[in-house]
Amino acid sequence: MTIHTLGDKKLRDEDKERDRDKERDQKSPSSPAQDPLPPVTRVLIAGLVLVAFCIYSTILDPSTLVYSYTRAVKQCQIWRLVSGTLLVPFDPSQKGIGLVMELYNFYTRSVFLENNLFACWQDYAWYLVCIVGGVELAASVLFPPWQAVFIYHGLSSAMAFNWAMSDQTRHGRVVVYGVLPVPGYAYPLLDLVLTWLFGGAGAFQVALAGIGAGYLWQAADTGTWGVLQWELWPDSVRGGRVVAGQCRSPVGRGFGRARGARLGAGGAGGRERGEVAVLARAAAAARAREKRE
Repeated sequence: MTIHTLGDKKLRDEDKERDRDKERDQKSPSSPAQDPLPPVTRVLIAGLVLVAFCIYSTILDPSTLVYSYTRAVKQCQIWRLVSGTLLVPFDPSQKGIGLVMELYNFYTRSVFLENNLFACWQDYAWYLVCIVGGVELAASVLFPPWQAVFIYHGLSSAMAFNWAMSDQTRHGRVVVYGVLPVPGYAYPLLDLVLTWLFGGAGAFQVALAGIGAGYLWQAADTGTWGVLQWELWPDSVRGGRVVAGQCRSPVGRGFGRARGARLGAGGAGGRERGEVAVLARAAAAARAREKRE
């Protein structure tokens, strides 16, 4: 995985060499290519499509699937803890166009996260469990216990946040719906605005809870205060590097080595499993000053 460098030619040259090593490893038979449909994403997409088909064809009533604290917890309808996450709000009058676009966005983010930010599928599944649990807990506090809540808004926003805050996306540009380019770091804010406009205040609150859950996960997984610390107080990052992987799944700790080598193929990245490395601006500037002196 690429380590971002600022202002130091030697470090940039090291990164280029690491990227060349990564490309060679990806082309070798022992290093598989990025999986276009990894296992957890496969299950998620299948569940989303199945639930949408049952709702669209009136086989199931959405009221029997959506999450509410009273029905899910007090009345022990525990399937709502899962089905409420897979229930995508959509308008049947649009003939599924909005649903298809939403599923495509969800698919691309999920594939990216599972292939690039987690050492094995167990870790990604654990991330989803923690995010969904956090959003449902927040929904139980923010809304009356009998109110139906679309947890999908929170899960989608959390995944969008962690995708946008990754090294590959944060410092680049994201083209929204193929027409609107925005900086990667600003995408979560745009996502909140769109959720407010098209989903209303309730959907906005759930999406905000999802972003909060994604931020807390990022902070706990890296042992820092999250991306705000990296960008606003980079000199407080020890060694100028942020390494993820501290919130691994309890059942996935023995499965990450091969996948981790693939994620960070080449050089130091291949030896540090599940690394998400960020070179802090202050550290880069200090090295540049030392070189000039």
